[in-house]
Amino acid sequence: MIGSPSGRAASGALPPSDSVGIRQHTLWLSRDELTEMTGEMRKVITARITRGSSPERNRHPLSPILFPTETQLPRND
Repeated sequence: MIGSPSGRAASGALPPSDSVGIRQHTLWLSRDELTEMTGEMRKVITARITRGSSPERNRHPLSPILFPTETQLPRND
């Protein structure tokens, strides 16, 4: 658990020196922009996902989550 007395996460990692973190951002995107962004994210991830283990590599679970909210805000016309 982050914030434990030892400063270690449940995994044994030492955040932030072990790159443990979470970032949440709110983006205003059209359907086309969302499609473009998720495609770009897939390219970045799939370019690295086939790399195998090696002595200089550590495993880093990555869990992108997209939270859709309202479909469209009312206009102020």
